[in-house]
Amino acid sequence: MWGTSSGESGAPIFETGADARVRAVGLLKGAYGRSNARVEFALRMNASIIDFYRQQTARPVAAPVTQPIPTMFTAEAGTPVRVTSPSTRVDAETVLQASSDQVRWINVAAQQTDERGIATYTITPTETRYYRVVVRGVGTGRVGRGYVTAPSAAEVSAFASIPRYATTRTAFAVYLGGTTEDLARALRTAGAAAAWVQDEHGDWHVFVPGVGFLNDDFERAFPQGLSDVTSMTLVAA
Repeated sequence: MWGTSSGESGAPIFETGADARVRAVGLLKGAYGRSNARVEFALRMNASIIDFYRQQTARPVAAPVTQPIPTMFTAEAGTPVRVTSPSTRVDAETVLQASSDQVRWINVAAQQTDERGIATYTITPTETRYYRVVVRGVGTGRVGRGYVTAPSAAEVSAFASIPRYATTRTAFAVYLGGTTEDLARALRTAGAAAAWVQDEHGDWHVFVPGVGFLNDDFERAFPQGLSDVTSMTLVAA
């Protein structure tokens, strides 16, 4: 009968000894019964319990485990969407993942967060699927704080119209022209992994954003980029 109340489980039970010293003699576990019939019980502090606590407090402190926290959304096939990760630390690892059943996930793209601590992906899905942005090292209280919006007009204006992918994961697009750097940005915005373009002789050349050596043939064929309106076939990321 120590006079405890609900919510105090785990608190120490103190008693004053004959030498007037106050000691913790147990850890409150619970109670049963009502009013004056209430019985409280605790784990008695004995030599083995004290040894256990001494062993635990002597152990080195483990590093906190980073947890992947998703921002999840669905996207309709052929509709461009832009998803921004939860705000976290600068240069954190993020991954855009896709799933058809929310159980098995595949990586679609990856990037580090920018100087604001966020990562932004713009995609055009080839089928309606679940997507999520996973940010490494963000606490569980941050789930779902990213957001999804439609891409701005400037982001899709590199093409005459928004590319829409068929079930074959390809799309026919009319590019309005620009440097190879401009083309790389346009393809990423359109959710394309590559673009096939014909030269004046009818030969095909592939351009893959961010993969320099694969683009050698393309850059020989188009050293100044694509200055004119050009038709091309896009392959979805």
